[in-house]
Amino acid sequence: MSFSNAPISFPGLFGDWQFTVPSKALNIGNGIYWYGIIIAVGMLLGLYFCMKQAHKYGLSEDNIIDTVLWAIPFSIIGARIYYVLFYLDLFRNSDGSINWSSTYRIWDGGLAIYGGVIAGFLTAYLFSRRKKISFWALTDCCVQGLFIGQAIGRWGNFINREAFGGLTDLPWRMRLWTSGTTYVDVHPTFLYESLWNLIGLLLLYLALWLILGIYLVPTVMKKLVGLMNDEVLLVFSLGLCFLMAVLAEEIGLSTELGAFLAGSLLAGTVHAERAEHLF
Repeated sequence: MSFSNAPISFPGLFGDWQFTVPSKALNIGNGIYWYGIIIAVGMLLGLYFCMKQAHKYGLSEDNIIDTVLWAIPFSIIGARIYYVLFYLDLFRNSDGSINWSSTYRIWDGGLAIYGGVIAGFLTAYLFSRRKKISFWALTDCCVQGLFIGQAIGRWGNFINREAFGGLTDLPWRMRLWTSGTTYVDVHPTFLYESLWNLIGLLLLYLALWLILGIYLVPTVMKKLVGLMNDEVLLVFSLGLCFLMAVLAEEIGLSTELGAFLAGSLLAGTVHAERAEHLF
């Protein structure tokens, strides 16, 4: 059932007040959607934040901008490929063959953040090798922007009336009206993940403040910062996996694994290497 323009309310918090803004902001071409606008705002704020933090990691603002300019298009491609591969049945014709023309229609929906994150990190790795800059410094700086982008971007799911959880009667339940008299009360999982990202960013900043407050030699300090970023990203992926597995509207094993692998493969696999060479 589609909820793309269904009224939204939070009866346990705001009574009879309803949110009625449509998912489409402008009816131009295939449409300009609030989801895309919110994602763009999240990316720009994350980029701005990373640019201002770049000097702390021995990077320039140009290093960050150049990386993002390469990473964004490849991340979109990676997010689409991931979605198509794990939801291939959605792109089949009635005879079982693949409808290839539908696989690239991203304007019809279908992007997976896990594929985007993996493609983005791979792009950053190749870019850092080519420009001879530290990949670890680049990722340590940009992971903070990832938290910001996700915290803001998840509100696009709210506007789209998607990625909500199972039925609930909790005070903060989200009510989706399917008609003038019928509705469903569900978990606002977009809010859970947005808050999870915000908490992750705050914890990371607190940890960095504590580390930078200790008188350590620069080399050890930078490695401690890197280890902390790995830990936070890994915890983020575990939390995201839990949210999707327990609360998501439509969940499968592939989605759970994607949520975990996107973080753990990028953080956990390098954590041991950093720790081994810490001192």
